[in-house]
Amino acid sequence: MKLLRLYLVILLGGLSLVRSQGQQFNSLTVLDPQFNWPSYRGTIEEATITLRPVGLYTEVGLYLTISAKDASFQVGRQLEAVLGFTLPANSIVNDSWLWIDTTIIRAKILDRWTASTIYENIVQRRQDPSILTKVTANQYSLRIYPLIMGDKRKVKINYLVPGNWTTEEVQTVLPVGILRSGQATPPPLEVRLFMDAPWQNPKLSTHPEINFVPKQDPELGTYLSAVIPPAGLSTREVILSLKAPLKNGIFLSRYGDNQEGYYQMALFPEQMIDFSGNLKPRRILVLLHYNPATALGISPSQLMSEISAQLKRVLQPRDFFNVVLSGVSPKVLANDWISASPTEIDRVFNTLQNENLSSLNLPGLMAKGMEWIKSNGKESKILLFSSSVSEGDLGVSNELIRELSLIKGNTEIPFYIVDYARHNAPNYRINNRNYWGNEYFYLNWSRLTKGDYAQQYYCCSDFNLLSASVMDAMTIEKADLDLHTSLQSGFCYNRYNLNQLGEATTLRQPILQVGRYQGNWPFVVELSGKYANNLFFDALTVPLTETHVTDSTGADTWAGNYISALERPGSSNNAIAAEIINASIQRRILSYYTAFLCLEPAQGGEPCLNCIDRSQGPLVGTQDLQDSLIVSKISPNPFRERVMIQLQFKDLIDLSNAKILVYNHVGQVVRTFSDVPKGKIQNLELQWDGRSDGGAEVPAGMYIFRLQTPTGQYSRKLMKLEN
Repeated sequence: MKLLRLYLVILLGGLSLVRSQGQQFNSLTVLDPQFNWPSYRGTIEEATITLRPVGLYTEVGLYLTISAKDASFQVGRQLEAVLGFTLPANSIVNDSWLWIDTTIIRAKILDRWTASTIYENIVQRRQDPSILTKVTANQYSLRIYPLIMGDKRKVKINYLVPGNWTTEEVQTVLPVGILRSGQATPPPLEVRLFMDAPWQNPKLSTHPEINFVPKQDPELGTYLSAVIPPAGLSTREVILSLKAPLKNGIFLSRYGDNQEGYYQMALFPEQMIDFSGNLKPRRILVLLHYNPATALGISPSQLMSEISAQLKRVLQPRDFFNVVLSGVSPKVLANDWISASPTEIDRVFNTLQNENLSSLNLPGLMAKGMEWIKSNGKESKILLFSSSVSEGDLGVSNELIRELSLIKGNTEIPFYIVDYARHNAPNYRINNRNYWGNEYFYLNWSRLTKGDYAQQYYCCSDFNLLSASVMDAMTIEKADLDLHTSLQSGFCYNRYNLNQLGEATTLRQPILQVGRYQGNWPFVVELSGKYANNLFFDALTVPLTETHVTDSTGADTWAGNYISALERPGSSNNAIAAEIINASIQRRILSYYTAFLCLEPAQGGEPCLNCIDRSQGPLVGTQDLQDSLIVSKISPNPFRERVMIQLQFKDLIDLSNAKILVYNHVGQVVRTFSDVPKGKIQNLELQWDGRSDGGAEVPAGMYIFRLQTPTGQYSRKLMKLEN
């Protein structure tokens, strides 16, 4: 009966579930699949995320070690782990791994009904599979069996996600919400960044206190590592930022030769077309409110620095700004508008670093801003930064809205509000909905004035993201655009835009496109349209030498967009479903109609000998500890049954955070020495019996012994012979 229910879900739900976005969530559950009750939250014991920027996308490898240690099952009971997780929009899942003991099994991709039937049959026979399926556009499910109570299972999920492009940075959101799906506090997260030219200036913009450190590994090569402690994972987001590698407002990458292949393009219309003759100068009046009791973690100095940076990002020297400071009697900084040149913006906000902004007079501040705009008679917008929480009550909010409306009158004065209150804010229940702090007041006032509003409590863990989202909404410039790409002696085809293009396209936002090309370079971009009742046209050529070459992920990103287009609502029939399955299996891209299935070798799974586990290797510096040794003795080597390793250091060495591991010839850890001496020692003596962590004798061959510490590493080859 269980298989019949599954069959109906896939055949009926396969055409209906895919049309629903569903509720997005992250959950890790462990249960006995023979009974399905009781179930408990699982535990994520270890986590590593690897990142590799490729074209418009970043390749993300999510390595998780899962257990049921906090569940109330008997030790040794065979359980199933079910991980439901959300990925960012437009993600393309292209691989899944399962570790069976120390062996990596790379998933096969099959049609979903076949994969699910195999999985269910194997679970009934108590053998090792895992299955990864796509539930909605951004929601996925990974099921793993068996998870032995008292043991652990390791998995990897690999996907491609488009970056969030600006003219300055490319940002990638890391899937840390998955780490909070377990029962216990999330483990420390190591982020490993593997990048080549043209990518530069990596940083975790949400965690500026954490820096990337260069690492070196014999198997993995050179990479950058940053470790985020559990406390740093309690925020909603972790974001990697890289410098945007633009030239003349465009980035172009390709996979293929100079005749045929795939391309990825990021284009900023405002940088390609000179709209300066048609764009009206912007005028922004900044209102500054600061309450130290509610602005937890944001100092006045940080506030000034962030506003300065954002104004320089969105304004041009032709634009203008001014500032109103909060206080018992709010004051306007300058009598007239100030030129928005970078020099003037820096001068003003450097001056304000020492101002006392603390005040509870938010209504007076807002009234002063509107009065000043009305007296200046210029079309302008108000940008309010506030941490006030005193105006959220229904009666207080409605009365304040009435009074401010009288002051505003018929003058159009849009309010764009950055609510960065993060502490000591009350909750209000209004019209069967909960509102936090001043949310009810800000939402209604920004709507009435045709502005916008964002709140740090709900929107963003990072103040930079919060202010940037409001700034972008405030400075939006829309036009009717048409984009055409081709080759000078050839053409482009099968194009997919990752964002909207056409009516009311935002000039300041990028156009992200993937497609295919045929013919001879250079690449030609033609942009035409209408803005402010004026028609425009321009063309840009990009020679082959100015494109960035990517690997086969360039084809994968195109295939992912091709499959997503076929999966859109209203386009489903049997022929389309068959084409989705065919394309999905051919390119190893997960779809609604396919699944990644890992099987143990006895059931048809194949050990992946060329899979590189990028979560392994040293969490250490690059120094070779050989220089710190007086004696290094490994005997016998080669060995048959056991080998003795003796190390004597010149000085005391701290092994408190050290790891001692043995790797096989493909970089997989086969043995972890758990009895590493803690504290400072000068002599180290270990014995390896040629067995894995599971107790099985490892096959003959070459192995690597490695001592890893935060300051350096020591590695030596071991050769095991047949007994």
